Amino acid sequence: MDLMERIKDEIERVPEPLTILGSVTALSVGAALKKEHSKRLKKAKSKIA
Repeated sequence: MDLMERIKDEIERVPEPLTILGSVTALSVGAALKKEHSKRLKKAKSKIA
C-alpha cells in the first residue's frame, strides 16, 4: 500500500461549519417556538378554567 492510499484511508469526513451552524440555528429556533407555543396553551387553558 503506498502513502497516498494510506492517507486516503485515514481521512474522515467532517461536516462543514456552515452545516453545523445551520443545524444549531434550526434547533434553537425550534426550541424557542415550542416554548412560546406551550406558554400560549397554558395561558389559554387558564382563561378557560
